[in-house]
Amino acid sequence: MLTFDNTLQTVKDELAARKDVLEILQKRPFWSIIKAYMKGQFTKAECQKSNYQIIRLIKLYNPATKKFKFSEGNEYEITSNNVSDIFGLPNKGNKLPRTTTSTRTNLDFEKKYFKNSKKITKTEVDRCLNTAIVDDRNKNAMDVMRLLILELFITHLFCNSGATMTWTFLTMIDTLEAMNSYNWAQEVLVYKHFGLDQAIKNKKDKTNQPSVSGCVVLILIKAADNEKEEEATKTDHADHEEQEENEKDDDFVITLKDWTKTPQHEQNEDNAQSLGCKADDEIEEPPAQSLGYKADDEIEEQAVDLSADSMTEENTVNVQLQHPELDNQDDTIFKDIMGSIPEYYKHEIVPTHEKIQQLKEAVDYWIEKANTRRDMMQTAIESCIKKNSFIQQIWAEKEELEQQIEILKKQLEHEKKESAKLQGELHALKSNRRQQHELLEGEKLSCIESMKQKDTVIASFKHVMGKNFKQCEQEEIPMKEQADKEKKDERIA
Repeated sequence: MLTFDNTLQTVKDELAARKDVLEILQKRPFWSIIKAYMKGQFTKAECQKSNYQIIRLIKLYNPATKKFKFSEGNEYEITSNNVSDIFGLPNKGNKLPRTTTSTRTNLDFEKKYFKNSKKITKTEVDRCLNTAIVDDRNKNAMDVMRLLILELFITHLFCNSGATMTWTFLTMIDTLEAMNSYNWAQEVLVYKHFGLDQAIKNKKDKTNQPSVSGCVVLILIKAADNEKEEEATKTDHADHEEQEENEKDDDFVITLKDWTKTPQHEQNEDNAQSLGCKADDEIEEPPAQSLGYKADDEIEEQAVDLSADSMTEENTVNVQLQHPELDNQDDTIFKDIMGSIPEYYKHEIVPTHEKIQQLKEAVDYWIEKANTRRDMMQTAIESCIKKNSFIQQIWAEKEELEQQIEILKKQLEHEKKESAKLQGELHALKSNRRQQHELLEGEKLSCIESMKQKDTVIASFKHVMGKNFKQCEQEEIPMKEQADKEKKDERIA
């Protein structure tokens, strides 16, 4: 119950600002519970419960009749009307689908918030609620309302030790019509009976931790109501004379000296502590007569009867001193002890066999819890040993890898030096090649200039030769004609 209150306190300011969400919640069947939480009507002291209380409740439950035996001879049944009266849930409507097991749905709400989740957990619901309640841009009032109701389910009405929930609940709160059509009071009761049946099975199995699924506070409230009814009934049927006698007995107290005078002295260390005495301050008894060495049957037979019938009219206990060897003891020893012992009224004294039964139940519970914790501790130790072995293996592999890394680092340093050396040689070679290239370029330019000069000379020479060739041709034609003429003349002659 406190878990849901903590969730509401976390989103209190954001929820107060979301008027659209509050308007929808006020029309839903769970508004009475949420409203009570918002008004702070559940305090920490009222909501706390212990494992010891749960174990006792399991013992009182009869799975065959689905009833609780809160007092001797009476069995009480928690009905859906009780659930409706306590939590304000509707007690009419359709029966809910199976809520203990289910498969994933195909709803848009699930795809939006639980797409990557294997199951619905409180952690996932918290994360989605914190995200959705501050984002009102997409008109997500229905989503916030659904997430708040899931928080109520997983922490209060349908809670379990694993803080998980089946996918079926999403279908039951998907629409407003579906939400208002179910008999929620009956389903809360059915889920509570299912949790009690499972708890009884787990209690028989010593390896399982005792826990009860469902709304445990429902049983506590019912038990408290029955106790008040029984007390009221006893008060109504009490005789007026007995009331007057009880008023007279208010001044009656029982001290240590009264207890030491019992004819069957059987007060051991546990009984002394239950009366506020210290075991070290009491007079030691012989082992054969102490309570710790007697069987249970003998304890019941020798128990001191401190009921109203055993008291005399003078409101004193008729007792004898069982240890004659203490007759000569000084009375101051009793006065010194009595100074540190609180006084108890007759109606405050619990009968020995009832006190022993209560202590036995508590001892059985703590022994069972100690055995469970011992098994858990043994399992944890074995797990630690395995983890230590794994860590040692990882550490050895780490050291081996570190050695390999050191070797690789040295190789890398050597390769860096070799690379630097090669880089230097390459730089020198490049410089040498650059110088040779520059020399070749100079020689190339000089050759080009020389070739240009030679081309100029050749061109001028060709020009001169061309002129001479033309003159020769011109001179050669007349000479040829003269020669031809002479040959012709000779032929004629």
